[in-house]
Amino acid sequence: MKRISLIVAAFVLLTISCCLAGSEPTVSGTYVNKADKEYLTLNPDGTFHLKLRKRPVDPDNPFIDTTGRYTVSGDDVTLELVDGGEASGKIKGNAFVDNEGISWTKEGTSEPPRMEATPKKGMRKK
Repeated sequence: MKRISLIVAAFVLLTISCCLAGSEPTVSGTYVNKADKEYLTLNPDGTFHLKLRKRPVDPDNPFIDTTGRYTVSGDDVTLELVDGGEASGKIKGNAFVDNEGISWTKEGTSEPPRMEATPKKGMRKK
């Protein structure tokens, strides 16, 4: 009887841990800053690829491409650049918000629709 209870308890714990692991949202994916046509890809293996516009603007070579590793702690994401630099941001729903407060939308997700009031039309007379 003890053995059956132990097996059932192990099965329940395994089932719960699988459900909890599966319900946790993943941060991996591509986040796009549509305004500046920049993107950040967070790979499942902890590496990233970042494409940013140069500031000040360089018309001949407008983008910086860099890679590195990232870590996640709660909502905080830290990007460790290959040159030793560091950048950070937060995951908020389906967006990456960089340290300047700019929101990058995760590709494959939709932004919330804009809810604009539409004028009501009068009733038609027959």
